[in-house]
Amino acid sequence: MNPMLLTDAYKLGHIVQYPEGTEYVYANFTPRSSKHFSVPYIAKNDKLVFFGLQAVLMEMREYWNRYFFDRSFKELYSEFKHSAAPFMGGNVFPENKLRELWDHGHLPILVKALPEGSRVNMRVPLFTIVNTDPRFYWLTNYLETYLSAQLWKLSTSATIADRYRSILKLYADKTGADMNFIPFQ
Repeated sequence: MNPMLLTDAYKLGHIVQYPEGTEYVYANFTPRSSKHFSVPYIAKNDKLVFFGLQAVLMEMREYWNRYFFDRSFKELYSEFKHSAAPFMGGNVFPENKLRELWDHGHLPILVKALPEGSRVNMRVPLFTIVNTDPRFYWLTNYLETYLSAQLWKLSTSATIADRYRSILKLYADKTGADMNFIPFQ
């Protein structure tokens, strides 16, 4: 799969919508609400367990290296154009911008994050991302789709597991059960 296709389709048109002179785009990943965590009320809290960013960033870098930077640009762009043209029409993402990134040889981004495993209040940013080279201002939000899709699953699973751990601890306290059994459960 061409990594240039791992974004929301509407983001393919964003590059031409940024104001002229844009150099840096700064974005963040912020959980909005915990209303969809289906765990018993006794375990509810308004915190998310932030988990998985390091693995997702490593996977994303390896994926881009293997399927974008390590491939022939001609083949890569042809494949991208073929896939994007049906919904982009003649306004397929500018070839020169992709070529410039391909020539650069890596994803020029900086990510700053809270420590993984942190229990974070809703509406608090978990990480920020910004392009480090002004030529690639468009890349920041382009990558957001992939990062959100991957991190949502991992942090949601970690948060639900944390909620159930709270339930196990609560009932172990109430029944006098051995707390050492909780990690097994």
